[in-house]
Amino acid sequence: MTPKHSSGYGIQQILFLRKNSALVLSFCILSWLSGCREEEPAAAGPTAPLAVAKSNPLPVLAHVMPWFETLQHDGAWGHHWTMANAQPWTTGADGLPDVASHYHPLIGPYSSFDEDVLEYHTLLMKYSGIDGAIIDWYGTSGVLDYGRIDEATEALIAALRRAGLEYALMYEDRTLANVPAGQAALDWAHIAGRHFTDTAYFRVEGEPWVGVFGPIELETPEEWADVGVSGRTHAIWGEGAEMGADGEFAWIWGGGGVDHLAAVAAFSEGPGARTGVAYPGFKDFYADGGWGAGLGWEIAHLQGQTLIDLLEIASNADLDALQLATWNDFGEGTMIEPTHEFGFSPLETVQGFTGVAYGLPELELIHELYLARKAHAGDPEAQTLLDEAFRLLVRLDPDAARAQLAAL
Repeated sequence: MTPKHSSGYGIQQILFLRKNSALVLSFCILSWLSGCREEEPAAAGPTAPLAVAKSNPLPVLAHVMPWFETLQHDGAWGHHWTMANAQPWTTGADGLPDVASHYHPLIGPYSSFDEDVLEYHTLLMKYSGIDGAIIDWYGTSGVLDYGRIDEATEALIAALRRAGLEYALMYEDRTLANVPAGQAALDWAHIAGRHFTDTAYFRVEGEPWVGVFGPIELETPEEWADVGVSGRTHAIWGEGAEMGADGEFAWIWGGGGVDHLAAVAAFSEGPGARTGVAYPGFKDFYADGGWGAGLGWEIAHLQGQTLIDLLEIASNADLDALQLATWNDFGEGTMIEPTHEFGFSPLETVQGFTGVAYGLPELELIHELYLARKAHAGDPEAQTLLDEAFRLLVRLDPDAARAQLAAL
């Protein structure tokens, strides 16, 4: 069984779940957040972020979910922390927040709009040799929480730019089932006009890389041509012909008896434009969280070996890029950001793959910066010192940044 055939069966189940999960989103959108740090133009001279040296030239991007909200930051708990029954404002027997996940962020449940969180995430990416983010994007319609996700996307892009990182979009065309006709064309015009013109947008051979998770709602090349699709488009593996995509990207699938490592290896060795995938494991919380039956399969993390094996596959393949799936999908247990369960080890593994000169001490330093941001919230003098620590970190001077933190 070829990986396209076997993954096609499983991917349809994943797409069905993601498509129908929109039914749980029909609630009123919360008040708009104000007071975020404004995006600044790329700086020059002593404040400009420097690029991290990597011995591995393969572009590596982390798939990011910009959809988390908390009571403290946004006025109410978002459903990605609660699903139908989790209570993140309480703690379990382990002393950790009752979030809709089998795993817990090291910094606790957070808001995707929190500037301190965005700084923490983007610095961790930078010092892990991750070149940027592939952002899960729901379009511009404003239906359900799509507008809120677009706002969070813009906040993340601004933070990536401040850190000297790139970004690309992963368009969820399943959202088209919930919006007026013609929305896809409006979304793609926005992508081309707002994002493809951005110097921070990730490109392959000079063309902007853009993913479509599916396609689901538009399933012929003619429909996509009518949308005015542009850029170097990538569909999920086995689905590229449905939209006439320029390439495909691999994703996570371990159901139906499929050997997930063999499927990823076969895809990665195939012809054409390919974006590979590496993930730490898979264990969804949907059934536990009251969001349906879940996918019914699991990929064990194996104390980090799953991620190591997938990175080894990528190291022996001719890929356009590698997508780390994911940075923070806690609901599916695929996160590589630091957690109570795994600590910094997934990022240490990524550091070894990308070939950066940094390790655990730098990752822990970035965590210390985040904790200091929160400990000194409301103290302008301390925040100024921490701003300088951030500047030193994006200038690749962690020793000076550590001294700056020690001066508090």
